[in-house]
Amino acid sequence: MKLFSRPPVFVLFLLALSIAACGQNKPVEPETAVEFEKIYKEFDEAAKKRDIHVVEKYLADEYELQNGKTITRRAEVVRKVKENFAAIDEVIESSAEIEKIEIKDGNYLLRVSSTMIATYKLASGKTSKIETVAESTDVWTKTAGGWKEVRQLVHKLKILVDGKEVSS
Repeated sequence: MKLFSRPPVFVLFLLALSIAACGQNKPVEPETAVEFEKIYKEFDEAAKKRDIHVVEKYLADEYELQNGKTITRRAEVVRKVKENFAAIDEVIESSAEIEKIEIKDGNYLLRVSSTMIATYKLASGKTSKIETVAESTDVWTKTAGGWKEVRQLVHKLKILVDGKEVSS
């Protein structure tokens, strides 16, 4: 005769509790959500002014941008942003919308949709319009120096030049 033909109810209850606890995310404080809204607004304003200092201020030294299998480190991201800012004639729109904030392993994961529309001059003198639409998960951590973005995982990136989609 088996002592237990199935696990005791209290064992199942404890297992269910531990699974539920692992799956829950700590709620995000409203003040933290407001801080992130301000940071992304600062990013938008910096893009309009083509101010690289704001980008550098928030990127952690270990920052990585992942787009598919490609991972780009902080220094290369900053270099590319500087090049793009130099090529831009005018930023027509720069906007980011935070759709969701979660806390995981002490980091803040922000699901963000962003759009940037700008004009730039080609070497021929012709002006072209470029539009980027992206969806990403941005990973942030609070440091002694303030908020730092440590990773950006791009889920979707659409680039249009003069209304025609180009590969990203």
